[in-house]
Amino acid sequence: MNIEGYYKYVYDRLYVPINFNDAGKPDVRPNFDGDGRIWGIDLLLQKTQSRYWDGWISYSFNWAKYRDPDGGNSDMGLSGGINGDDWYFPSYHRFHNLNLVLNIKPVPKFNIYTRLGFASGVQISRRIGGGPRSYPVYVYHPDNPQGNKFIELFYWPAVQDENNRTTPSLPLDVKFSILGSNHNGKVLYELYAAIENVLGLLYSAQGNTSFNQYTGEVDTGSMSATYEIPIPIPSFGVKISY
Repeated sequence: MNIEGYYKYVYDRLYVPINFNDAGKPDVRPNFDGDGRIWGIDLLLQKTQSRYWDGWISYSFNWAKYRDPDGGNSDMGLSGGINGDDWYFPSYHRFHNLNLVLNIKPVPKFNIYTRLGFASGVQISRRIGGGPRSYPVYVYHPDNPQGNKFIELFYWPAVQDENNRTTPSLPLDVKFSILGSNHNGKVLYELYAAIENVLGLLYSAQGNTSFNQYTGEVDTGSMSATYEIPIPIPSFGVKISY
């Protein structure tokens, strides 16, 4: 069993605040004075290679926050760029990652590889109020003045909340391999067929509910946030090494 801990301080990190002038043109100004504080713990429990099965269990706890000193009050940004002196979790941050890898070898030249993962959710905005709110929008048709009119659109107010996150992700990958070599053992080959994200049709991470911006109707049957490949992905191939 291996246990490791780490701490990193990030300096001169790139972030790009973007602002729009009255004419709608973007003002892009890259900055290189961003900060970051990162620490975590990694644990690994491994079953060494054996005749019939081997594998390992790994767990990681990760804590990472960034700061963009000159990025406050920006309209949008890349690599952050909008939070100013406030420390924040990056959009891809997850606290917990757990992986179980298992190799099953019923016969010496046949291997079944499986990987089951668990990853805690990523941060999403927290909705305010019981549902979408309407606002008027004036539609202007320069070629058809009679078509100018007000229409009603809907939005759902939200605020940043570092404790509001998607549900966990559960990736499952499976690979079947036939292993072999030439007569003197110098050339090794592997024929494989694999399926990535086997559980994609049964489960996916869920976030804020979606809604129709034209009617305000909330979609209770599905969730709007998907952060993994939503379907299983098959593959096959040949690996040769010398």
